Amino acid sequence: MNTSTKQPKVLFSLIVLVMATAALRAQSQAFSLEQAIQYAQEHSTSTQLAELDVQEANEQITEYKAIGIPKVSGSVNYQYYLNIPTQILPDFLGPAVDGRLLNYNLISSNEVLPASDAGFPAQFGRNNNLNAGLSLDMLLVDGSYFLGLKAVRLARELAVRQRELTTRDIDLNVTKAYLAVMSATKNETVLLNNIESLEQTYHETRITYENGFAEKMDVDRIQLTLENLRRNLDNVKRYIELSKNLLKFQMAYPLDQEIVLTESFDQLVNAARLTPAWSGESIDFSLRPEYRVLETSHTLAEMDIKRQQLGYYPSLRGFGSAAATLQRNKLFDNNEAGWFPSTYLGMGLNIPIFDGFDKKAKINKARIVLKRNEVQTDLFKQSVSLEVRNAQTQYDNARESLTASESNLELATRILETAKTKFKEGVGTSLEVIQAEREYYEAQANLMDAEYDLIVAKNDWQKALGIK
Repeated sequence: MNTSTKQPKVLFSLIVLVMATAALRAQSQAFSLEQAIQYAQEHSTSTQLAELDVQEANEQITEYKAIGIPKVSGSVNYQYYLNIPTQILPDFLGPAVDGRLLNYNLISSNEVLPASDAGFPAQFGRNNNLNAGLSLDMLLVDGSYFLGLKAVRLARELAVRQRELTTRDIDLNVTKAYLAVMSATKNETVLLNNIESLEQTYHETRITYENGFAEKMDVDRIQLTLENLRRNLDNVKRYIELSKNLLKFQMAYPLDQEIVLTESFDQLVNAARLTPAWSGESIDFSLRPEYRVLETSHTLAEMDIKRQQLGYYPSLRGFGSAAATLQRNKLFDNNEAGWFPSTYLGMGLNIPIFDGFDKKAKINKARIVLKRNEVQTDLFKQSVSLEVRNAQTQYDNARESLTASESNLELATRILETAKTKFKEGVGTSLEVIQAEREYYEAQANLMDAEYDLIVAKNDWQKALGIK
């Protein structure tokens, strides 16, 4: 095939590939609030780190169990002696021979030589030494081991509790970021409607001015208000972009991809409005993940004290060995001696007598940790009690503020309609219209702030009580 024919096809394929890649980048993903939270739970680095802590705790349990499991090890050692070790032995042969000869009167007592202090050299062993064996070591009795096993299992539970705390924090952060985007988006919609309405007013006023029934100042005032609204709209659009980036960050969502929010802001407002108030009954601290972490830490500290105290008791270990030794001048010469086995079993009892007050210091330190945990728990209960009451007050205030803001908006709407009607009929001024519009816009802004504050207050109240 002609090469010149291939090139356009290759170029076309590359263009299609680039366009497809760009299209994939441009694709957006839609999220409700619950879906956004779920996505964050699955992709957040904080969640991944918390999960790794749980996995590490699982491996620590396996590692600690290994202390009580019998351990078997094997060994093979080979030695070749270029020079066999030599020992100096005392001269025991000379006196023995002389004594025997003297006993048979073969020599006289004058001929008996005194024993030499120099001794004589002697070599023991063979050039080749081969040793092979198996050894066994196991824990038989140790009270601190079984308590320590409970402790590492409790440490895993602590890691799970801390993961729950991480999950709760992710929920709160994503919710607040999501609400910020929704509130700003609603603000954008309101501004667009206001601009559209004011543009119509501006157009009508300009026609009235051109017909000689309005002043130039009336047109300028409306134009100034219109420009301010447009500038506010630009600011809100930039704020929406910033809020979306923050939401993407909290969700661990790619910053270069678009995101669409499907939740209804008004439905969230209604749900927050209809949530029943707290009855004021006793607070269930166990619903808070922080309290569960403190509880587990308290149990762990108590267990650590007991474990240190058991260190004063004896511990018993069992051990054994089965080995064989081969010693030959020629390693593969079967005419020489073969393997010589060696086997033994034993037990070792370790009795602590004096450790330089090491265990005493460790026990005292563990008691300090326990006391610190108790103080932290009391402080946490006091903080939660205050947090719940403050959150309830803020929630009640937010409800009342929303009701008042809705009434104010209705009133501002009626005032604006009246001002416009009077202006059209020639009995009112543009200044009255502009003033009424400003009050109307302010009432709109106050209502949106009140709606946002109500949802946030509800979330803070639920967080304080430890409920969803």
